[in-house]
Amino acid sequence: MAAMHRARLGLLTMALGLAACQPNAHGFGSSGDDEPEASGGASSDPTSTGEPTSSDGTGADATGTATTSDADGDGSDPPPGFVCENLLVNPSVETGNFDGWQVLQQSDAQVRQNEAHDGTWAVHTSFGPFTREQEIDLVALGLDPAFLDTSPEIVVEDWFREVYDSDPYWVRVELQNESHAPIDLWTVEGWTPGDEGYDDDEYVAEQHTFSGYPAGLRYIRFRDGGQDGEYWAGHYGVIIDAPRLELCHPR
Repeated sequence: MAAMHRARLGLLTMALGLAACQPNAHGFGSSGDDEPEASGGASSDPTSTGEPTSSDGTGADATGTATTSDADGDGSDPPPGFVCENLLVNPSVETGNFDGWQVLQQSDAQVRQNEAHDGTWAVHTSFGPFTREQEIDLVALGLDPAFLDTSPEIVVEDWFREVYDSDPYWVRVELQNESHAPIDLWTVEGWTPGDEGYDDDEYVAEQHTFSGYPAGLRYIRFRDGGQDGEYWAGHYGVIIDAPRLELCHPR
């Protein structure tokens, strides 16, 4: 099974490359020399940095290890006078559609009212690659540039569930300065860890914390996606739900 997944990864990388290198106004996803090194490294397999951790409250480390869990992973309370917010719009697609997201590749992916990790709706992918993204203008949200220049921690989390057999997924988060030039990057390409059959279909999380990055943060671009590892017609691809891009800031 693992050998089959590695063979499929070549096709996945080609599909992901189409999304990751898609031209846009600010060059995000380009392969130019100005792209920062991925923070924590990129993984082509969710178990590449260790076996997924069971739901015992230990969570995942900052290298982006996939974690099997039912916990929300909200972390500790913010410091006095601070508030922690998920900066993503419509993160769990509870509107029943892709409001707030730019869909770059759809491939018959749908928002469906079943098998959600959070709420009642989730993204169900199909045989082709699905990719969506959001760009967050932090100053437009009311965050003080002087505070942003202190390089506050940013917590990233995204949840993926296979359907029947192991399915591929990807996450890419880029921190950008005022000119939309990248200052830090975290990216993961993984596979859900289950085997054939529906009994072991459960959500796994990819998690990462940005810290200590260069000053100048003004924008964050978040991108995720996935598809069916068996390339079946219908919606047997990875299910995506409850992405989180959390930043704690003064009230």
